[in-house]
Amino acid sequence: MYKRQVEARFLGETGLLSQSDDGSRAFAERWLRTWAKTGSGVTDLARLDQRIGRDQDWQRGQAYLALRLRGPALEALELVRTRYWNDPLLVYQLALAFEELGTYRLSVISAARVIALAPGKSVSDTPIFIQRLAYPQHFADLVAEEATRFAVDPLLVYAMIRQESLFEPGAESSAAARGLMQVIPSTGRWIAGELGMLDFQESDLYRPWISVKFGVFYTIRGLRAANGNAGMTRILAGTGRATMTSHRGCAHGNAVPAPARPSASISPRCPGFSPPACPWPGCWRWACCWGWCGGYRGASRRSRQPKRPG
Repeated sequence: MYKRQVEARFLGETGLLSQSDDGSRAFAERWLRTWAKTGSGVTDLARLDQRIGRDQDWQRGQAYLALRLRGPALEALELVRTRYWNDPLLVYQLALAFEELGTYRLSVISAARVIALAPGKSVSDTPIFIQRLAYPQHFADLVAEEATRFAVDPLLVYAMIRQESLFEPGAESSAAARGLMQVIPSTGRWIAGELGMLDFQESDLYRPWISVKFGVFYTIRGLRAANGNAGMTRILAGTGRATMTSHRGCAHGNAVPAPARPSASISPRCPGFSPPACPWPGCWRWACCWGWCGGYRGASRRSRQPKRPG
């Protein structure tokens, strides 16, 4: 999906925008003036509004970043984002400012908000410049290097980073997944062993170059296990190496839907599938097929066990 849509977006081939859209900021801001309340006296729409510049949380966020205190900085800047959430011009300015600060998650969210506030409410009806803010290609050198090394489409890597962390290197989930591509420590240790990185430490998962390398390596293993089904790879990656490895034995793997995250509402179940005689609690072949066909308790981030059929 990311490849089909974003590649077209980046190249301006959606056919829904004017042929004059050259991907420039100038075009995007002309479009913004057609529907957002920008004020007749505002000549530079990208220039940060004085309300934001004077905002104490904005100032605190910048000060924390200067001190390399990223956590408190993100908390302060998050307050700024929510404070101006319904003003399209200010949200647009924040999308640009957050990107310049390197707080990419906040930039992506803000750009997506501009699209949601626009009359068309559609990515394909939005200028290419804003599409690129919402679907960026940050860490391009790292992604290109690892995509080339493992012969994987870089757009798939960008899609996974966006889905997993919104390009925030310090992201951590309730399941302890860390970094850009949300690798859990146990999987990280296994990958480090496979790659011969004997000095690996769990904290390394926050390093972008480590996260991308490990994430792409794991994605390749997942693609092989899922017979090239990228959606299934995304689901399997959320359950760990054991499930991904054993999925090769699931005869109906390619028939399973591929939602963004596992959910208890996934349906239909694999046609003709019957669980093995002894499915509980350690039969990962059963877990993989049952889980991705509707029985997995994906609604709870705290539980990684498959749901017993009943």
